Amino acid sequence: MYRDERISGGGEKVKLYALNLQIVLKSFLVNNVLLSLLAGSSIINGENMSNTILLVEDNPMAIELIISAFNDKETDNSIHMVQSGEEALDYLFGNDKYSARNLYPIPSIVLLDLKMSGIDGFDVLEKIKNTPILKRIPIIVLSSSKNNNDIKKCFDLGANSYIRKPISFEDLVDTIETINTYWNTINIFPVNYQDKLSIF
Repeated sequence: MYRDERISGGGEKVKLYALNLQIVLKSFLVNNVLLSLLAGSSIINGENMSNTILLVEDNPMAIELIISAFNDKETDNSIHMVQSGEEALDYLFGNDKYSARNLYPIPSIVLLDLKMSGIDGFDVLEKIKNTPILKRIPIIVLSSSKNNNDIKKCFDLGANSYIRKPISFEDLVDTIETINTYWNTINIFPVNYQDKLSIF
C-alpha cells in the first residue's frame, strides 16, 4: 500500500518514498496495458488503427482452421482472405474489385503461405518488400515447411516473422492469439502509418 510520508530527516524515508513511487508507476503502466489488451486495439503513438488482417492461403482446410482460430479467440480483427499469390497482389495494389478501399482496406499485417501454385509466397513477399508504399506492412509467413533454406530465403526477402503451422487446432488458436497480441497490440507502428498505405 502507498504510504504518504514527509521526505525529511533520513535516507530510509527517501528510499521508502522512491520504492512506493515505483510501485504506483508500475501499477499505472500495467493497468493501461491491460486496458489496451481488453479493448483489442492497436496503440500507434496514441492513435488507434483498424486491425485488418490479410490471409493468403490456397488450402481450403487451412483457411477454415485459421478463420476458426480467430473466431475462437474472438479477436477484434477484420479478416480478408485470398487464395492465390495473384489475388494477394491484386488486393494489396488495389486492382480490379479491390480498388474499393472502404471494402478492402490495406491490412495491418499479412499472414502469408509459401507453397502456392503460380505466384507463390516468395514472389508475393519479394514484391511487397520491393514496393516502397507496401514494404512496411508486417509479413508473417505461416507455413508447414521446415526447410531451413525456405526460412533463410523468407528473411532475406524481408519477412518479419516465420511461423510453422501448428498441427493441432489448440496450438493454432494459441499461435493466432500470440500473433494478434504482438502485432496488433504490443507492436508500435510509425505515426500515420496506415494513411501512407492508402494512396492507391
